[in-house]
Amino acid sequence: MMVLEDFGMHEKIVSAELSYFPSSLMSNLGIPPVVISNDRQVCSFIGYRKKNSSIYLCVSFTGEEEHLKQTLTQVEIRNQKEDSSERGFVGERRRV
Repeated sequence: MMVLEDFGMHEKIVSAELSYFPSSLMSNLGIPPVVISNDRQVCSFIGYRKKNSSIYLCVSFTGEEEHLKQTLTQVEIRNQKEDSSERGFVGERRRV
């Protein structure tokens, strides 16, 4: 699954679940989020998102707790490096 690849996680150790919660159901907290499990549901989510920009895609990871913590820490470090490089602060200071 591409989500796992993006986060550097191994499919046999960690699984990812995509879901969203339609804003029309926000007032009813007993309703579970809509789980996305195939291409048709991805297309439905994209169509719904185009009509309603206040809906967000959620990713839930399940698996070995230690592996999840380690991988998410690595993702945070990588994101910090990317944020710094966009500002020109990787390994050296630059004058602007």
